[in-house]
Amino acid sequence: MYSDQEQPPPTQPPAYMPPTQRVKFEFIGEAFQLLQKQLGAWVGAATLTVLLTSLFISPIYIYWAFQLTKNPEQTNPTVSGLLSIVVTLVSTIMGAGLQYMALKQLRGETLSATSFTGAFSKFGPLAILGLFLGAVSALFGVLPGFLPLLLIVPEILLTTFFTLSSLLILDRNLEPVAALKESVRVMRQEFWISLAFILLSGMASMVGFAACGLGILFSLPLYPLCIVLLYRAFYPERFSPTATQEGQ
Repeated sequence: MYSDQEQPPPTQPPAYMPPTQRVKFEFIGEAFQLLQKQLGAWVGAATLTVLLTSLFISPIYIYWAFQLTKNPEQTNPTVSGLLSIVVTLVSTIMGAGLQYMALKQLRGETLSATSFTGAFSKFGPLAILGLFLGAVSALFGVLPGFLPLLLIVPEILLTTFFTLSSLLILDRNLEPVAALKESVRVMRQEFWISLAFILLSGMASMVGFAACGLGILFSLPLYPLCIVLLYRAFYPERFSPTATQEGQ
């Protein structure tokens, strides 16, 4: 007990520590270094991805162009919507393949040009996810007049919320709906910095196309590498030495 003359030492409240920002623009430089380490495998995978994507999407574009020649003054919204769904579906599945490769590299594995096919074991959930994202894209795209242009910002924001959904299917075996919900939950934590990071990553990956058409094969892999680094920022435990690719 303290006497009247002795007072207990005052307790000091703990100093406020601001939360550490997890998403960093330095990830783009790290992605470039990772790309350089296994450049041959990445260029091979990018080449196969572009060829396969073109193989599936080209017939829809040809049909769409044929419809325009018949009636150049009016675009059939059904054809436009179908085109948007198919493009998003194929892009989601093939993009997930490159993200699968990036996951493997970040865990210290050696890649080959066909490593992206490992993602096809999750074809069903990825296809459902792609159909959903395609339907959302089609809904924005087939609106009349200038509405699609006015809604491009909301569409970008919504797409950003869903950025990690493919990786959550690949790495944690989540179902498509659960993956979408989890992606939204996580991306809300550092949304604006994540949005800026995603936009910069996308622009960096297109540098090769702007400089030289074939250069896209060298810069395209930057984007999936950046997205997996973004995923690592929110789920660092998935990349610990004891972590596995099994769902938790």
